[in-house]
Amino acid sequence: MFNPRKRLMVVAAFALVLFIMVTGYAFAATNTVDATNVGDGSGAISGYFITNVHYTLDTTNPQNVSSVSFTINPGITAGGKVYVRLASSGTFSAPCDTSVGTTVTCALSGVTSTSASSLTVVSGQ
Repeated sequence: MFNPRKRLMVVAAFALVLFIMVTGYAFAATNTVDATNVGDGSGAISGYFITNVHYTLDTTNPQNVSSVSFTINPGITAGGKVYVRLASSGTFSAPCDTSVGTTVTCALSGVTSTSASSLTVVSGQ
């Protein structure tokens, strides 16, 4: 009926199909996805009120501005970041020294009093 060679080929083909099915199931069975949230929404973006701005000159070279401090309302919440720039073009400061609240102090370097032409504050919660 079947010669031994054909029987071996049928068994080998069946074994290969079985192997592919088992390994495919094993990989699919090990996939796990953490529960996540997704959504869509909108909200108004309100600005900040910056008041009580105070510039501190460098004690060793008073031509340089060493820091700027101010009050920001609403206040900074945990994890909030604040950056400043004292010229209309140029780079922003490193993250300012903030704690939860309304007082912010930003250390500056390389800013001369003559190059300070505007104060730009960028913040996000």
